[in-house]
Amino acid sequence: MEADIKERYDVQVGKATTMDKQSLFNFCFGCSPAVFTDKVIITPFLPLKYFKAHCEVGSAFRGRLYSGFTAAGEGKKVTVVYCGIGDRLSGDAVLLMECAPVREVVFAGTCGGLNGCGIGGFIVPESAFDGEGFSRYYERDFVIEKIFETGKMVLADPVYTEKLTCFLRERLDKKTPLTKGAVFTVGSLLAEQRKNLLGIQEKGFKGIEMELSAVFRAAEVAGIKASGLVVVSDTPLEKKMGHKLDPCEKKAFDRGIKDLARFSLEYALGVG
Repeated sequence: MEADIKERYDVQVGKATTMDKQSLFNFCFGCSPAVFTDKVIITPFLPLKYFKAHCEVGSAFRGRLYSGFTAAGEGKKVTVVYCGIGDRLSGDAVLLMECAPVREVVFAGTCGGLNGCGIGGFIVPESAFDGEGFSRYYERDFVIEKIFETGKMVLADPVYTEKLTCFLRERLDKKTPLTKGAVFTVGSLLAEQRKNLLGIQEKGFKGIEMELSAVFRAAEVAGIKASGLVVVSDTPLEKKMGHKLDPCEKKAFDRGIKDLARFSLEYALGVG
């Protein structure tokens, strides 16, 4: 019995170690890398229906980790990927795109606003600080300064990001603020305690979120240009996360989410 179990284990381990990136891509995305276009929009939480409302909808895919579809408009195509929340899922998704024809990635997500960035406003992150890693936030002697000592700033592609910024400036109305700057990628949702947030804000970060440093680093490794666009969903230093939005805040946030899907699609497709 034990010998039989060991033999089956050895076979499974052998398969795992010989699995190539394309096989893993097929497993995670549920399609061949060839299905992907040269431009991708990746979102950690935004329902795909928000994007489908602004484009022609092509073939869909669904794997064990990721799902998405091909969007088309004005004779061009872009792949839209739902990756789930967190740095691991988003980072691995971008790394796997190395074996697909992907050349450019736009991240579309949300963040908590800091340093005056209000709900419904847009931030184009020029960089993201690597504050990833769940466990280190819960060490007995934890202080936020330890994260700053060990983490690093990860840059978005500067040319692609400036191009996105110019695109948005031409389209956003005067009521919607647009900010450029650095954001902080945190490793735990519950680590967004006031004392930590104050330390992060004092460093000048415009927002706090959970994916971008991984997306930018993975894109760098994979040789893919990456930029990000995030909407401010809450202001954690003013009100606790999960608070009910007042009518003005809700209107601003709803408008921002709809515009997030539309603008990221139009930018990736080169529309307008």
